[in-house]
Amino acid sequence: MNGPLAHRSPFVYLVRAEFADHGEEDRWNRWYEAEHIPELMSVPGFLSATRFKELGHPHRYLAAYEITGPEVFTEPRYAEVAGWGEWAPWIVEWRRGTYRFVDPD
Repeated sequence: MNGPLAHRSPFVYLVRAEFADHGEEDRWNRWYEAEHIPELMSVPGFLSATRFKELGHPHRYLAAYEITGPEVFTEPRYAEVAGWGEWAPWIVEWRRGTYRFVDPD
């Protein structure tokens, strides 16, 4: 994990996912940390990654990726590494969005 968010960029990409197969959840978490995050970090414009587990819902996760901007999603490398791969059948619900930092000043 590269986090916490360093605010080197005003953009963050958030992915929330719920994992269904509790017997495989530890293996999925190992894949996410050891393979998926490093692959995403190899995409030009991905700067950091931080994962969270939702309180009160033990099988729901949030990944926060600091990115240089929405153009990262047009990178050829992103197309190669995006998605759930073999884990797709166990992801019962997920959402994603790209956000821009709001400076209150």
